[in-house]
Amino acid sequence: MPTTKKSRAKRTSKKSATARKTTTSRSAASRNMNVVTFLKKEHDTVERLMARFEKTTAPRQQEQLSQRICTELLVHAEMEEKSFYPEMERVPEVADLVKEGYEEHHKVESIIHQVQPMEQSAPRFMALMQELEKNVKHHVEEEEQEMFPKVQKACEHDYLMELTKILKKTKTAVKREMKATEMPGERRVREDVAAGELAKR
Repeated sequence: MPTTKKSRAKRTSKKSATARKTTTSRSAASRNMNVVTFLKKEHDTVERLMARFEKTTAPRQQEQLSQRICTELLVHAEMEEKSFYPEMERVPEVADLVKEGYEEHHKVESIIHQVQPMEQSAPRFMALMQELEKNVKHHVEEEEQEMFPKVQKACEHDYLMELTKILKKTKTAVKREMKATEMPGERRVREDVAAGELAKR
């Protein structure tokens, strides 16, 4: 169960013991980053990629960036649906927003599955990328302006810190699963994208 501020009075003694364990086991990477900060950084990564997509006019770069954007979004959505949304469904203050989040993920994923097999020269490629950006921006705005403030108000700080570690582990597992199940053509696209990213450094 999520540790909410309303449940704090009932769990004072248990919380003290848990807090000591959490403090000693917290990794340097997760220090000072609660789950809201972590998810905002995830959003920022996709928004930067979308901004780069809008600025570039080179067809190959557009195709590479579109694939990177789609992959980042799929990993992010599955991570949230496996480890963040199930926890937040049990927080009354945000349960309805979580349901909306699932629905918005499904819309985004539907567009992604249309974009991924396309080449940049396909007639609907740019229109679909614009639709994807519109839906992602709406979803991010709803999470950051409506859901996240309520999460921070309702849940204990230590609990939100612990969720960051859980989501990071989930993200690593999701990426590993996606890599293991990708087809040879998808692997070549991923390698091309990675090569393009290295060339820019």
